[in-house]
Amino acid sequence: MKTNVNPNYTIEKLRPESDEELDSGPIVVLNLLKLKTDSEELLDEYLEYAYGVISGWGAVGMEPVYAGKFGELVAGGIGDWDYMLLVHYPNRRTFFDMMVSDEYAAIHSGRQNSMKMAILWISDPIISFRTPTREYTGGAWQEKFDKMMAK
Repeated sequence: MKTNVNPNYTIEKLRPESDEELDSGPIVVLNLLKLKTDSEELLDEYLEYAYGVISGWGAVGMEPVYAGKFGELVAGGIGDWDYMLLVHYPNRRTFFDMMVSDEYAAIHSGRQNSMKMAILWISDPIISFRTPTREYTGGAWQEKFDKMMAK
């Protein structure tokens, strides 16, 4: 099943109408990602997009919490995905405002061009959590992000 990688097609339908819902507290968005091909060039294009999102919305509380490459599937079945991201937003308003902004539209092509499939799934916290946790440093994407941030 091909998933529309442009979440704007449903954003306005999904956006809560009340300020109470929009500002009700933090959310974490699960991103399931499948690149079009296993290509360093496509990964770099996605990372440029991700860097644009982080540099554009980090100041208003958007923060990547975790990024990982899938390993062994132990139980169940969730489809064929390459990567997963968990991204913290201070509230739904920040997330929805970002998704419909002109700034996001200007960089979204990097995501759309590199992804075969993507799922974004909003979750509400049900236990306490703390960000950022810095127990683990490094990883395959860290060097690329460090170079982008040094520009």
